[in-house]
Amino acid sequence: MRYPAPEGAHPLVGTRAPGLPLHGGGRVLTALRAGRSVTLDPTGELAPGVDVHRVEVRPDGHVARAA
Repeated sequence: MRYPAPEGAHPLVGTRAPGLPLHGGGRVLTALRAGRSVTLDPTGELAPGVDVHRVEVRPDGHVARAA
Protein backbone atom coordinates (compact mmCIF):
# COMPACT_ATOMS: atom_id res chain seq x y z
CA MET A 1 0.00 0.00 0.00
CA ARG A 2 1.21 3.50 -0.79
CA TYR A 3 -0.37 6.72 0.42
CA PRO A 4 -0.62 9.64 -2.01
CA ALA A 5 2.30 12.06 -1.67
CA PRO A 6 2.18 15.81 -2.30
CA GLU A 7 3.48 17.00 -5.64
CA GLY A 8 7.26 17.32 -5.59
CA ALA A 9 7.69 15.08 -2.52
CA HIS A 10 10.59 12.65 -2.23
CA PRO A 11 9.83 9.26 -3.90
CA LEU A 12 9.84 7.50 -0.50
CA VAL A 13 7.01 9.64 0.94
CA GLY A 14 3.88 7.53 1.33
CA THR A 15 5.70 4.20 1.05
CA ARG A 16 6.15 1.63 3.79
CA ALA A 17 9.46 2.04 5.63
CA PRO A 18 11.84 -0.88 5.28
CA GLY A 19 12.47 -2.94 8.42
CA LEU A 20 16.08 -1.82 8.64
CA PRO A 21 18.32 -2.49 11.62
CA LEU A 22 19.10 0.50 13.86
CA HIS A 23 22.47 1.44 15.30
CA GLY A 24 22.46 0.25 18.91
CA GLY A 25 20.12 -2.65 18.18
CA GLY A 26 16.50 -3.12 17.20
CA ARG A 27 14.76 -2.39 13.93
CA VAL A 28 12.78 0.54 12.56
CA LEU A 29 9.41 -1.15 12.93
CA THR A 30 10.23 -2.23 16.50
CA ALA A 31 10.99 1.41 17.40
CA LEU A 32 7.50 2.39 16.21
CA ARG A 33 5.78 0.21 18.83
CA ALA A 34 5.84 3.18 21.23
CA GLY A 35 3.21 4.81 19.00
CA ARG A 36 5.39 7.77 18.03
CA SER A 37 7.06 8.74 14.79
CA VAL A 38 10.73 7.93 14.34
CA THR A 39 13.27 10.13 12.57
CA LEU A 40 16.10 8.30 10.84
CA ASP A 41 19.42 9.72 9.73
CA PRO A 42 20.76 6.89 7.56
CA THR A 43 24.48 6.61 7.00
CA GLY A 44 24.12 4.38 3.93
CA GLU A 45 21.50 3.71 1.28
CA LEU A 46 18.02 3.34 2.73
CA ALA A 47 16.91 1.59 -0.45
CA PRO A 48 18.87 0.66 -3.57
CA GLY A 49 19.49 3.75 -5.68
CA VAL A 50 17.64 6.12 -3.31
CA ASP A 51 19.59 9.11 -2.03
CA VAL A 52 18.16 10.28 1.30
CA HIS A 53 19.67 11.96 4.34
CA ARG A 54 16.77 12.15 6.76
CA VAL A 55 13.50 10.20 6.97
CA GLU A 56 10.53 10.59 9.30
CA VAL A 57 8.48 7.41 9.69
CA ARG A 58 4.90 7.63 10.99
CA PRO A 59 3.71 5.27 13.72
CA ASP A 60 1.90 3.19 11.07
CA GLY A 61 5.26 2.50 9.38
CA HIS A 62 4.84 4.78 6.35
CA VAL A 63 7.32 7.49 5.40
CA ALA A 64 5.94 10.96 6.21
CA ARG A 65 8.94 13.05 5.10
CA ALA A 66 12.24 12.43 3.38
CA ALA A 67 15.03 14.72 2.30
